Amino acid sequence: MSPKEILHWDLYAGVIAALVVYFVLPVTVSSAASKELYYAGITVLAIVFAVFFAALAIIMSATDSEFVIFLEKTRDYTGLISTFKYTLALLFISLLISLGLFFLSDVTTSAQQSRWLVGIFVFFFIYSLFATVSAVIDSIKYTERRVEFLSSGDEHDD
Repeated sequence: MSPKEILHWDLYAGVIAALVVYFVLPVTVSSAASKELYYAGITVLAIVFAVFFAALAIIMSATDSEFVIFLEKTRDYTGLISTFKYTLALLFISLLISLGLFFLSDVTTSAQQSRWLVGIFVFFFIYSLFATVSAVIDSIKYTERRVEFLSSGDEHDD
């Protein structure tokens, strides 16, 4: 992916959310409250990751050769798959970070956590969710291009 694709509105949303959390929260946050937040994040991210992975599999398996060639004339297929791969990796990393922070909250002897940890969680959580929204928007464009392809007569013997 190019820097233009990475420096996207979803990244900025994650940064803004993390900054808001950093400046709104006190210097330390209750480990119990943080643990609950991380648990909610794990639940949401696990569901989104599974559904998103299934959607990627469907898109990849439902595409015929002629349609891929049609999309590659404008590099749309490569862009779509790159976006999905990047978002899937981001969801997975966010899930791992959430799990790590959850376990850290569980095993730590301190009753408090730094607001930095919560800020890191919020950044990855928001970034990955908005990246998912962005990828879904791209998949809608993919569907629109499929309609364009079918109506253009570029398909061979479907």
